[in-house]
Amino acid sequence: MFPTASNTPISKLPFYFLLTGVVAFLLLNVILYLGIPSFIDGNVRGPVLWTAAHLTLLGWVMMVAMGAMYQLVPVALQVPIYSEKLGYFQFFIYTIGILGLLHGFFWFQPTVLVTFGVLTVIGVLLFIFNMMKTIATMPKQTYISQFILSALIYLFITISIGITLAANFHSAFLGGIYQSLFYTHILTGVFGWFTLLIFGFSFKMVPMFSLSHGFGEDLPKRMLPSTHIGMAITILGFFLSSTIIIILGMIVLALNYILFLFHVKDILQKRLKKKLDVGFTTAIIAVLFGLIPMLLLPLALGFDLGNRVVVALVYLFLFGWISYSIMGYMYKIVPFLWWTKKYSDVIGKTNVPQLKDLMNEKLAKIIFITTAIGLIGFLIGILASLSILLYLSQTLLLVAAILFTYMVFDVFRK
Repeated sequence: MFPTASNTPISKLPFYFLLTGVVAFLLLNVILYLGIPSFIDGNVRGPVLWTAAHLTLLGWVMMVAMGAMYQLVPVALQVPIYSEKLGYFQFFIYTIGILGLLHGFFWFQPTVLVTFGVLTVIGVLLFIFNMMKTIATMPKQTYISQFILSALIYLFITISIGITLAANFHSAFLGGIYQSLFYTHILTGVFGWFTLLIFGFSFKMVPMFSLSHGFGEDLPKRMLPSTHIGMAITILGFFLSSTIIIILGMIVLALNYILFLFHVKDILQKRLKKKLDVGFTTAIIAVLFGLIPMLLLPLALGFDLGNRVVVALVYLFLFGWISYSIMGYMYKIVPFLWWTKKYSDVIGKTNVPQLKDLMNEKLAKIIFITTAIGLIGFLIGILASLSILLYLSQTLLLVAAILFTYMVFDVFRK
C-alpha cells in the first residue's frame, strides 16, 4: 500500500513545510495564553487573536497542508509535482512573508502587514500555480482532483481578500463592504479551502489507510456542486446583510458535511483493517467535532444566541475539526513520508521497520485524549466566561502540543 517511486518525489520538500507547521502549532498554543482575556471579554478582533488566528491558519494548518500536498498529490492523482525547485523557492518566500505578517498583526503595524502580506500572497500564488500545473497534467480529472482544484480556487479567493483587508488597515478604502469581505474571507478560508481539501484527501486516505474496497462514490460527486451553491448563497447573504440567506447557505453547507460523514461511514464499513489506530480514530472524532458547529451555527444565528456562542462554535470548528483532523492525519502522514524516503529503496535487501513502529502509539493516545479534553474545556470556558477553566484547558493543550512536537520530531531518529 505504498506509492511507486515514479510518482513519489523522495525529497526533503514536504518535511520543510510539515516541520515548520509543527513548530508554528507549538508557538500557537503559547500565544493563545495571551489571548485568553479577549475570549473572556468577547473582544476577539484584537491584535493578539488576529495573530493567533493567522498563525493557526497560515502557519500551522497551511504549512502542513502544503507539505502534505507536495507528497500526497502524486499519490492521490498519480501525477508528478510540476516543479520541486519552485516548491523550495515558494517555501522560503512564504515563510518570510508569514513571519513578517505575524509581527505586523501582533504589534498592529499596517505598513508591515501590507509589505509582508504581499510576500505571503506571492508564496501562496506560487503554490497554487505549482499545484494547478500538476493537476493539468492529469489525462482525466477525477472527483478527488476536482475537490483539490476547488480548494485551491477558494484559497486564491481567500488570500486575495486577505491582502485587500490588510491594505484597508492602511488607507480605509473599503467602506461599507469591509464587514462582508471579512466574513467572506473567513468562510472561503475555513470551509472553502481547508475543509474541501480535507474532504478531497480523505476520499483517498481513508480507504488507503483502512484498507477499504467496494464502497460507493456517488456521495462525493454530489457534494461538490452543492457545496459551491452553499458557499455562493452564504456569501450573498453577507453582502446583502441578510441573516435568513446566510442561514440558508450554511444549512446547505451543513448538509454537505453530513454527506461527507455518511461517505466516511460507508468506507469504514467496507474496511479490511478492523482495528483503527489512534491517529485514524482521532481524525474520525474530529469529523464529529466539526459536525457540532455545522449544525448549531445556523441555529445560533437564527435565534440570535449572541457573539459568545458564535465564537465558541467557530473555535470548535477551527480547532476541533480542522486542527484536530490534521493532528490525526499527521500521525499517519509523517511516518509514511519518512518511511518512503528512508526505506523504500532497501525493501527486500534488509530488515525495515513497519510504519507503526515509527510512532509511539501510547504517547499518541495521551496526546490526543489530552487535546480533546483541553478543547472541550476551552469551549465551555468561552461559553461560561470562566477564566480559570480557560487557563487550565489551554495548559492541557500546551502540554499536548509539546508532546506532539516531540513525537513528530522523534520519527526522524528511527
